[in-house]
Amino acid sequence: MSKRILIALAVCLLLPLATGPAFSDQEADAGKKIVKKWQDVVVTVKIVNQLRMVVEGREANKAENKAEAIATIIDPSGLAVLPLSVTDPTRIPNLFSEAQGRGEDSPRSNYESTVSDLKMVLPDGKEVPAQVILRDKDLDLTFIRPTVKPEKPLLALDLSQNAAPEVLDPVFLMTRLGKVAGYASSISLLRIQSVMKKPRTFFIPDFTADESGLGAPVFTLDGKIIGIMFLRIFLTPGGGAGNILGGAGGMGIIPVILPAADVAEVAKQATKQEVKGEK
Repeated sequence: MSKRILIALAVCLLLPLATGPAFSDQEADAGKKIVKKWQDVVVTVKIVNQLRMVVEGREANKAENKAEAIATIIDPSGLAVLPLSVTDPTRIPNLFSEAQGRGEDSPRSNYESTVSDLKMVLPDGKEVPAQVILRDKDLDLTFIRPTVKPEKPLLALDLSQNAAPEVLDPVFLMTRLGKVAGYASSISLLRIQSVMKKPRTFFIPDFTADESGLGAPVFTLDGKIIGIMFLRIFLTPGGGAGNILGGAGGMGIIPVILPAADVAEVAKQATKQEVKGEK
């Protein structure tokens, strides 16, 4: 089962039958201000992966996978962040395999993935080559940056102005639609369903947002950044795809908002990394 199918199933199982909350005039005005100010920090990323299935140390199958994802620019140099589970299609299948375990007589197999092409689609429609700078498996983060320095500084999200919402607070998710919609900016009104405190803080939104929300920033009504949407993946022995009827929680996957301060802390390492071939 592919990574995108697994994510789609996990998210769809959490979608309520009703639509998201309706906008009041005050919320609509607040959302318009956020779109006007921050829409250009959200970009589409085109990813090409070379995939291999390795059984007992031998290549059994290989394929190419093309995908599009959402990233948030966090530095004027073009440094952007998006989910590792999106840039590496083998991450979730391999984790499921490890969680389910293997019998003594089962062949040892795993999937391998290499990014062979990466492009950022800037708000003006220009596609620029990019490279992966840093990965954080624990937090599901991938940091990327253009291989060529932008002609002028890009609009970047200020992660220092972060806010901490409470349960049932309304929040805005700022993302972009896919190619079919011309990569137009899109904003959704969500509510905080839960606040997780241990082992670290995550804000868990209601699940009226689909997979396009991963990698996108989330704001308070007054425009303060809360964090960015990623996946929390916590698989236990015997868990995984076999528990799909138990919902995403049973599968060990859940969309969460990682606080902006946590993203900024990891980003400090990314800003020190050099881009190969950068001019």
